[in-house]
Amino acid sequence: MLNINQAIPAGMLLNEIIETLNDINQSEFDGKEEHLQLSLESNCESICISITDAHNS
Repeated sequence: MLNINQAIPAGMLLNEIIETLNDINQSEFDGKEEHLQLSLESNCESICISITDAHNS
């Protein structure tokens, strides 16, 4: 569980990652298909964020 001082910056970072992923998908793949996939995995101590090519995973 994040407190307010952690949650706001974490949310802002996640929004930046999602916007960048959308920009890459639009510029590299013409946005025709979902080529890139954002994955989040969490445990009690950390969150792992990975971006993969959906067609090669």
